[in-house]
This record gives sequence, structure tokens and C-alpha cells, in this order.
Amino acid sequence: PVHWDGKGLDTNWTNRGWFFSVTAQEFSDKNDGAPRGVPGFPNRGKTVSGVVPGRYGWGQTRLLSLDMVYLLCWCSGSAVCDTPNDHLTFAGRLRVVGPRSFPMASQVRQCVSGLPCTVSGLIGSFEADDQLMATTACGEAPVPGFPRGGKTFPSTSSETGTWSWGVEPVRAAPGEYEICWCGMLVKQLSYRGGYNSTCVTDTDYTALVGYLRIKVATPFAVRECKLAYSCSISGVTGSYLDDSDQVQIASACGQGAQGVPGFPNNAVSLNTTGGGTNFSWGPAVISAAVGIYRVCWCPGETGCTTLADFATDIGALVVTGPLASPVYTCYRRRPCAVLGLQGFDLKEGHKLRPIYLNSSCEDTTQVVLGIPNGGMTFPASNDGRDFSFGNDPVTVNAGSFRLCWCTSIFQCGAGDLFTFQAGILRIAPYEEFYMAEVAPAGWSPDEISLVVWLLILPLPVGLCGLVGCYMIAVLRRRMREKRDGVVPEKPKQRETLAELTETEAQKREKYHMTELRPALVYDVKMLRTEAKQLLALNGRPVPIDDRDVMVPHFALVDSGASTAEPLEDTLPLEELERQARLDLIGRRSSLMLCDGKLVPAPEVLALPEPPRALPPPLPDRAFRYAAPPALT
Repeated sequence: PVHWDGKGLDTNWTNRGWFFSVTAQEFSDKNDGAPRGVPGFPNRGKTVSGVVPGRYGWGQTRLLSLDMVYLLCWCSGSAVCDTPNDHLTFAGRLRVVGPRSFPMASQVRQCVSGLPCTVSGLIGSFEADDQLMATTACGEAPVPGFPRGGKTFPSTSSETGTWSWGVEPVRAAPGEYEICWCGMLVKQLSYRGGYNSTCVTDTDYTALVGYLRIKVATPFAVRECKLAYSCSISGVTGSYLDDSDQVQIASACGQGAQGVPGFPNNAVSLNTTGGGTNFSWGPAVISAAVGIYRVCWCPGETGCTTLADFATDIGALVVTGPLASPVYTCYRRRPCAVLGLQGFDLKEGHKLRPIYLNSSCEDTTQVVLGIPNGGMTFPASNDGRDFSFGNDPVTVNAGSFRLCWCTSIFQCGAGDLFTFQAGILRIAPYEEFYMAEVAPAGWSPDEISLVVWLLILPLPVGLCGLVGCYMIAVLRRRMREKRDGVVPEKPKQRETLAELTETEAQKREKYHMTELRPALVYDVKMLRTEAKQLLALNGRPVPIDDRDVMVPHFALVDSGASTAEPLEDTLPLEELERQARLDLIGRRSSLMLCDGKLVPAPEVLALPEPPRALPPPLPDRAFRYAAPPALT
């Protein structure tokens, strides 16, 4: 038949047939030149002798011929039946069903480890409910890592040639395995011959369909791409890789995440070479943030059209360079150095340049005044991690600045090379430097506890001492007042809310009514008493008035005379009373007579003064009071 030697077949075939199976000696049916029947039938196509007349068979050897319809030729048992020429009687037709497999070529299919597996388009004569099994050799145990114990679901059609292991992913090790067929119709027709009528046991799968290859990319540890340069990944290994495979750089694989920003083509590789071992993103430079990302692999069989196709994590990709987020601190009025720059695969020779935060590193014209060395560090040392601005102090005001990293180690003089952020430079005030560096180092917890107790314990002792001193002072003052006969003043009562809201006029009126008027009434009564005394001394009758309160017994004499002389000899009584009244009341209470009535003087209304206990001495007229001792 055509393609018997396996030549001229497409990529769905392999140059492995049943001549090269694991049990090659048992299945070998090479044509050694001797006359024979159809290749693939045991015993050179001839049936073996049987004990039941009319029943013919080829024994227990497996049939390897192609799925076709063959002629059955009969030879009498009484004749010599060695060659095809001995079988000249037409006895019927024989239909061979099952997969097609040539002696020098077999069908081949491919599945990807980690994904569900389905094989389709197999050539042969199949019936519904047929099944396949993946195994190392037909009739033996299935391959570990396949769902359903290596057996497919029964086929649903006799025409499609499609079988599936379901939605569960295949976890078998990469390699090439045999696909073996079990025909349900043949099993049922052979049931009377003692065979099992279902495809249950491993030995039911005896017909070689072809070979199943498990494709997989072998995981690697890490690959690197340098910031501001083009990126490519090479040296990927695996089984049955090809140039239709692709990779994508993402934060995680199998979650439909977008590619890492800063890579071309949404981080999906543009070129695949070397049989699926090399991947490239073209000549464009990458500007992705420095960090560690995942390399997500997509087998070409899936089409690699959606993000979900890139589900296999095959390793890590590190974008080398400085990290953009760390904060480094320098102090004003002190030399500045950035020590321990954080990043990956840093090299000596790079430089840093600070700019204002409201600008980007692409702004090549900006220079921060007050930063030593022209606003640029000297070349990096310590494997590219230490940068210095020299010994001059920083004079720029305190604040935060963006650190821009020079991508070259040879041409860092031009501003256009400082295009990527390497962190934040914080210029702190000098006071912070003093507290951090000049002041003593921090105390231990035991020292802090001791200091706290030393500060807290004196407080209650001192408070008790102050209270005790105050109590002693109050006691001594009271003892001194008691000894001296001093009556302590009553505490002043607090003003009520009504008093606080009184107007000035109301306060003046209240003062006149509560303090000034009683004093005036007292002085008038004293005046009348003195006048009555004068009248009594001169033998005049003393009028009785219900307004009189008291009539003390004393004599009024002229202090300027050598002897006491009655005053009525020189002055009428009315005049004496009037003068005494004016003199006494006017000097004591600043009163004046108005239409026969005593009223306050104008200045008293304007500026009242509290009444005094005794009147001041009279410069022009003095009185000497001679009163009983009881009245003194």
C-alpha cells in the first residue's frame, strides 16, 4: 500500500511503526521474500489449524494489518496450502477495523503537560464507544499522570476520530507514549469467543494507533534583562518545543493578567527561534520597573491569542538596575553620600543626579542648586551601590528630591543618560543630624526605666512638702493673729450673675443707697444730738423728736477759750445749730444745705468715697468732747 515505508507523510506521522514497537520480536512481520498473504496478518496470512470445522483464526498473535477489506481465499485441507497460489477458491471478504498504522510509520499526536489533552483526526476505521489508552506499550499499564487512569472517554462518533481525557490537565512526564485502541464493537462480536465485551482492563487495549508526545518547557531558575536595553531570553529547554511557542512577562501566570508595562507588545515575545528555545522582544529598549517577574510560556498548539493561554510558569526574569522606591537621607550643612543603593546587578561607574519631585528624569536641563559637585555624584563604587557627592556640605533647603540613575558606566556626563529613577533623596535639617549622630546614643530599656523612676518619684514627695509648708504657714499666721488680737477679715463674697450684669449707673445708685445714705443719716443724727446737748447746757428746752435715736451726755466747748463759755451768749441758737450742722456734716460727709434739706455735694455724686468712722480735725474750729467714760 501507499506510504508503506513511511515516506512522504506529513508532520502528523512519525517514522515509528509496529516493526519498532517495544515487543518488536513478537510483532515483527518483515517480508523476507517468501510468498505470503497480507502483511500484518500472523502466520504469513494463513489461518492456523482449528478443531472446529468451519471456524478459522490466526491464533493469539495480534493483527497488525491496515484497516481495509481483504479477500478470503480457501485451500482444501487435503492439499498443500503453503503459498497464495494454493488458495484459489474465493470464500468471502474480511473487513479489518481499527486504527491505521504502517510498518514504517505511525500517526503521532501531541499534548501539553499542564493542559487538558484531546486527540483528533486519527485515521482508521472506528466505531462509536471505542476508547484509547496512553501507555508505554500496548497491553501494559497506563502512563502515570494521565486523567482517568490513562483511558479516554468513549468516542461519540465513528467518523471524527476524536478522543479526550476530559478537562483535567495532563501531568505526565515529558516524552513519547503509545496510543492503544480498544474497539467496543469487536469486543462485543468476540464475546462468544470468551473475550470480555467491555474495554475495562489494560490488556483490552492491544492495537497500536500511534504515538502521543507530551510537550513541556523545562523550568529554569532565572534570566536577566537590563533596564534601558533590548531584552531576549535564550537557552530554554524542554520536549518537542517549536518556533510557534511564545512567552509573556507578567507578575503571575495563568491568571489572565496584563503584561508588565515597559515591555513591547504587551510583554509578549515577538520572535521565537532555535526550535522554541530563544525568545526576543525586538530591538526596542525596555523601560519596565526594576524587579522580579515571571516568564509565562504558551505552546503554539493553543494559538497564544489570549492572556489565559500563557498559563505555564517556566521561570523568573529579573529586570536589573536600581529600585525606584527606596528613600535615602542626607543632612543639610553636611557632606552627602548615598550608600547601599538597592537594586539588581549594579555596576561600578554609574552616577546619580537629584532633581525636584515635580519633574521627571527625562528632564535633562534641570539642576538642583545647593547640591555639591554640580548636582551629580562621583562614579559608583562598592559594586555600584555607593555614591558620593564629595566633601562639600549640602546647602539646599531641606526637602525630597528624585534620584535619577545614569544607564551607562562610561558616558554619564550628559544629562540625557539619567533617564530612570533610582529612589528618593531626602535632605533633612541639620537638627535631625544632631539628634541622630551628635547626641548620645539611645539608652537601654533598663536605663530608660531608671531615669523615668528618678523623674517620677520626686514629684509626690515635693508635692507633699509644698502642702505641708502651706499648712504650717497658715497655722502660724492664725496663731500670730490670735496673739495680736487681729480679727481675720471675712472672705469677700463672690459677685452673683446679676451683680456682674449691672450697669455703671445701677452700681452708683446701689452705692448711694447701701453705703452713703446710712452714713449721712448717722451724721445727721449725731448733729441733732449735739445740738440738743447744746440746748440742754444752755437751759433751753429740748424738743422731743421721734427721729432722735440717742442723746449722749457731753459738753461742747470752744477749744480756743481758756474756760468753757456758753456759745449762745454770742450766737443765737438757730445760728449755732446751723453752723454746727454745716461744719460737722459738711466736713464729715461733704453735704450741703439746699432749701433746708441735706443733699450730697456734686463731687460726691461724681466720685463717691466711703464714709469715715471719725471726722477729720477742723483747722478753724475745734471741738473737744467731754463725754462719760462709758461713751468714750
